[in-house]
Amino acid sequence: MQTPETQRPVAKKASLLGICQAIGDDFGFNPDFLRVALALLLLVDPQITVIGYALAGVVVLTSRLVTRPWRFQRSSVRMEERSLVDA
Repeated sequence: MQTPETQRPVAKKASLLGICQAIGDDFGFNPDFLRVALALLLLVDPQITVIGYALAGVVVLTSRLVTRPWRFQRSSVRMEERSLVDA
């Protein structure tokens, strides 16, 4: 049986703010495609790309705060579920 920790992909430590990862997770695609597109756009127009990245960050942060419960609440629920399964 796999635990939730083994099902998750490994978080990349070289992530700038995690915005591409969050968008990829939400829409179900590999965030590396978005990173490549972002890098190419950065070469074309850096100012617009940085502004777009910042706006995407605001949208991701807002959606996470509005639609998802806090991390400590989710982790406490997981701990309760694990203790019930182990018992």
